[in-house]
Amino acid sequence: MSNQDSVPEQVAGNGLLHRRTFLTHSAALVSAGAVGLATTDVHAATRQPWSTAPGAPMSAYGDRSRFEAGVVRDPVRSAPGTTGTGASLAPLEKLEGTITPNALFFERHHSGIPDIDPDQHTLLIHGLVKRPLKFDMNALSRYPMVTRTHFLECSGNSRMLYAPEPVGGSAGSLHGLVSCAEWTGVPLSMLLDDAGIEPGAGWILAEGADAAGMSRSVPLKKAMDDAFIALYQNGERLRPGNGYPARLFLPGFEGNANVKWLQRIKVTAGPTMTKDETSRYSDLQADGKSLLFTLTMGVKSVITRPSAGLNLTAPGLYEISGLAWSGAGRIARVEVSADGGRSWSDAVLNEPVLTKSLTRFRIPWHWDGGPAVLLSRAIDDAGHVQPTREELFSAHGKNQMYHCTAIQCWGVDAGERSPMSMYKRRELPLTLAIVLLGTAASAAGESPNLGRPATAEEVAALDLSIGPDGAGLPPGRGTVREGEAIYLQKCLACHGPDGRNGPNDALSGGIGSLTSATPNKTIGSLWPYATTLFDYVRRAMPYQQPGSLTDDEVYAVTAYLLNRNGIVRDNARMDAATLAEVKMPNVDNFIWSDDAGPRP
Repeated sequence: MSNQDSVPEQVAGNGLLHRRTFLTHSAALVSAGAVGLATTDVHAATRQPWSTAPGAPMSAYGDRSRFEAGVVRDPVRSAPGTTGTGASLAPLEKLEGTITPNALFFERHHSGIPDIDPDQHTLLIHGLVKRPLKFDMNALSRYPMVTRTHFLECSGNSRMLYAPEPVGGSAGSLHGLVSCAEWTGVPLSMLLDDAGIEPGAGWILAEGADAAGMSRSVPLKKAMDDAFIALYQNGERLRPGNGYPARLFLPGFEGNANVKWLQRIKVTAGPTMTKDETSRYSDLQADGKSLLFTLTMGVKSVITRPSAGLNLTAPGLYEISGLAWSGAGRIARVEVSADGGRSWSDAVLNEPVLTKSLTRFRIPWHWDGGPAVLLSRAIDDAGHVQPTREELFSAHGKNQMYHCTAIQCWGVDAGERSPMSMYKRRELPLTLAIVLLGTAASAAGESPNLGRPATAEEVAALDLSIGPDGAGLPPGRGTVREGEAIYLQKCLACHGPDGRNGPNDALSGGIGSLTSATPNKTIGSLWPYATTLFDYVRRAMPYQQPGSLTDDEVYAVTAYLLNRNGIVRDNARMDAATLAEVKMPNVDNFIWSDDAGPRP
């Protein structure tokens, strides 16, 4: 082989090499010492301690090597005063392939992880259906199942990229609220067909059995398409932290809509406008308006190696590798740059490239020991292109907290040799097309019709959700003064006096701040419906004793919080009639996204 033949073909600036490099030049590169591999004289080797005696006994449930004990979810963050409200992030930079081990799969919880006995757990389907049905876990397990590989991503993933200055951290600590698994479960369309959908239905409400009563509205079109009730993850039953014994799975949709510990599905005409789809998980824009139901996760990629915490030991040949995904379909291409975006080259996409799944990309890189800026840019099969941070800000402003799909850079410093997160200052010539596609669900077979009829009493016991028009509000009443006494006794420690300056979310103030650089999202400044406040307080508050307040006490606390925000007078009394008439200051500043289903 000539010297010219042994030089890898460079396809882009700062050392990016042709995808064939590892196949056609590996021998020459190793012989030249570029990779720095060491060899050992096998005849001089002595037996290691683990080869001189029998090993450990077998176990009923396998564990990893003790030498891998440092591969953990990190960080694990909980809100002040709680042990289970927060998130734990997958260590992306320490994993390979595309499947996330169950023990390292990211988690996001709103009131801890419930310890659910599957023999006592049921799923209720009711609302605009001909036959309200109840399923126990044994019945669900007897339905025809589908197995699919999909990613799951929290809509708050990568939110650190919204910070004014780059935030240090590993690939996992910045982007680890995404994971991928093989899921097995029952198509939701089959269960809904068993119940019989009534005319006029356009949405479903999915509710979890956790203490927060996490609930989200989902377009019926999605529920009848590729949605399923997941029972298994990577071949074993769901872990408690990922929804055991059953969770809703909506391929490509934001993580919180994939409700864990699923106990109820209500078929409705329109969205229920719960707390977690209005005051939270809505997208605040630069003009102070908020987008509702931005459910499909955008096209995105992250370089996981090299990345922060993984040092480059010496100049030579390395592989740039990472993950790409899109909630709209398959990844078509991933482009990589090592010179800050001045030049790009296509990476290899490892097969299989699946729809709404993580895709591993790779490209060889010869590092000359000097400074480098590494970027990746994903394009999906619908033509969506991953945007720059500047383009994201231009489209949505700087107050958004969710759906950060911006290109992220790793800066390699020749002195430090450890990549660090950075923002790219130069604008790149990208175009972001906003197009949304659906994916047809495959048939899983005929339904065995194993749901038993649900009684009116069973439906009433679980149907606690309140519509934005006040539908479902119970009898009862409460005044501002009564609510103040309850608040000071049960809510003050978490939210502070008057709903401000506590360790957890502020509940009052902030009116007029949503267009500022520091928006204060409170009941008064952001929430669109007073009925949502009643619904959330009744199902999830106070934090340590959710569901312990009487309906009268919930009306009273609702009156007090509305009063603290200047929405009702000091002598106000809230009941089903008066609460439904309250108009919130920000109600007209919510916009339906393209993902939203039919308007009621």
